[in-house]
Amino acid sequence: MKKIPFLFTAFFVPLVACAQGNPGPYIDKDIFNICAAIVVMALLLGFLLTFSRLFLDYRIKTRLSDSGLPTEVISTLLPEDKNSSKTAALKWAVILAGIGLACTLIYFTLPLGIHSLAILACCLSASFAVYYIILLKMKK
Repeated sequence: MKKIPFLFTAFFVPLVACAQGNPGPYIDKDIFNICAAIVVMALLLGFLLTFSRLFLDYRIKTRLSDSGLPTEVISTLLPEDKNSSKTAALKWAVILAGIGLACTLIYFTLPLGIHSLAILACCLSASFAVYYIILLKMKK
């Protein structure tokens, strides 16, 4: 009879005990804002570079076609890679999935430390390996 209240106490007391207090946020707000600004700028610049490349390719093709060159010559000078957009989307999907897996694993192994960087590096290398294997299977 005395064992049940003791087990109850032994089970529930650690759930309400907070010896360390409230640790607060793990990442400083200023550091998070700087990292978010860098990521947004990288995405914006990547979009602008891709858009300008596509626009300039279109201008080159129209000028070559307006100059009277046959379409066979234009297609040999500027080959279109139809799979490039598909492989780019696949690459980003696999890399972002690896980063998501890394962030999930880092969350479950808090506090942040050197092991967090190791987890991130391993997940990113695994995602690049998966992308490489997928590319090899697509070529066959």
